Amino acid sequence: MTPAPLLQSSSLAPVPASVADAQGQPRFGSYAGSLPRVDLEALGGDYRMDPVRALTRRKRWHYTILGTPEVLCVMAMVDVGYSATGFLSAVDLKDRRVLFDDGWLFPPASLLTVGDAPAEGLSARMMRPGLSAAIEREAGEGRYRLRASVSRLIAPLQGPLSLEAQLIAEGAAPPLTVIAPLGADRVNVTMKSGALPAYGRLSARGRTYELDGGVGGTDYTQGLLPRHTTWRWAFACGRLTDGTPISVNLVEGFNDQDGAANECAVWVGDQLLALPRASIKPNPRDVLDPWEMSTPDGSVQLTFKPLHAHRESRELGLVSSRFVQPLGLFRGTIEVAGRRLVLQDVPGVTENQDVTW
Repeated sequence: MTPAPLLQSSSLAPVPASVADAQGQPRFGSYAGSLPRVDLEALGGDYRMDPVRALTRRKRWHYTILGTPEVLCVMAMVDVGYSATGFLSAVDLKDRRVLFDDGWLFPPASLLTVGDAPAEGLSARMMRPGLSAAIEREAGEGRYRLRASVSRLIAPLQGPLSLEAQLIAEGAAPPLTVIAPLGADRVNVTMKSGALPAYGRLSARGRTYELDGGVGGTDYTQGLLPRHTTWRWAFACGRLTDGTPISVNLVEGFNDQDGAANECAVWVGDQLLALPRASIKPNPRDVLDPWEMSTPDGSVQLTFKPLHAHRESRELGLVSSRFVQPLGLFRGTIEVAGRRLVLQDVPGVTENQDVTW
């Protein structure tokens, strides 16, 4: 089918060279493009990062999503300073069955690392007996390289998983970078990329899924976060019916204390476009019931049907986490830049997070 015409350019300003200005103050706002590195050490005044804040308040994570009409796979690596966690989940979208779902805790100074470069130069990896996973992008390279290998040793009931994939950033829509306040002395930086063409293969449950023609996205986040942090999130990655790659990022309750800092956006083809702040509503009785997402002006009207939910509930003394991330399909409409986008079974995730760390 003939690709849809390009949309109007985003009104977002170009990303600055650093998180902080010359006086050490955060450059709060939403931008098109990627920081060379998230340099929280450049912050001064109330935002200055001393060793204690670095250990207890600094959080870094990288998240990858990759979807085709047949399969959806996600991978996360989270460094909270004094500990770390990661997970992998995959579902067969045609047969409506779980291919893999597991998560792991890592001790301090473990083999889970997330670097300071959110795009070029990115390195995020986790390792333990029976598990090896990483996403990397070398400086000057226009693609992310993603791999994961899980042996039957640590997943005896689910069986092994193997993932080798690439997400092509060169020629794709620019990433969205948001520098946002989280209180009087807290700051968070997130960079999200979407509508990235995907290639590769995933093997799980005795079957190999070809990923060529799929669509992926990434979420790099690093910040000095409050001890109690909550949010709701939705991220879709797939194609419109005419074949155009699309990704949608919506968030509620996080990175929204400053009017200029808003991470709700849509990527369509090679265009990044800002969206109004959104409401994300799960069914409080059952997260596997449909979720509803909308904006006050009605420009976003989406429904999400979960097929499976990755869940984590941990009570570790002073630290606790109640986290659920359903994987499923989005339907609905987005009105943006004079065009009505129709989403029909676009793969993606939603999330409800409540963590004390």
